[in-house]
Amino acid sequence: MPRHILSLILLIACGQNLQADPILQLDFSAEEPRPLVTHGNVQRDQPGPRPPEFPAMSEANTAIRLAGQGSYLSLGDPGPGSPYDFSNGDAITIEGWVNPDDLREG
Repeated sequence: MPRHILSLILLIACGQNLQADPILQLDFSAEEPRPLVTHGNVQRDQPGPRPPEFPAMSEANTAIRLAGQGSYLSLGDPGPGSPYDFSNGDAITIEGWVNPDDLREG
């Protein structure tokens, strides 16, 4: 059963402006401003990428472990017109750092 450590998710604002402020940034170092709902075996406060291998990261950087099939976090939709609403043609960037414990053949 694959397990993954998710270190960082960064969701950048939609639109054509590549310098836009993030809509949502989860760094898992503290409780998030919007409550995240855990599904399955989600383990918080796991060691994330740290120096010296990742010199730009904090020595106390934390991550989450998605330990089990179907484990994930979700965030409720605040309703119509929220920053999470995208239209056809909107640009969106999602970045995630994932460290799988194992990989299948192929």
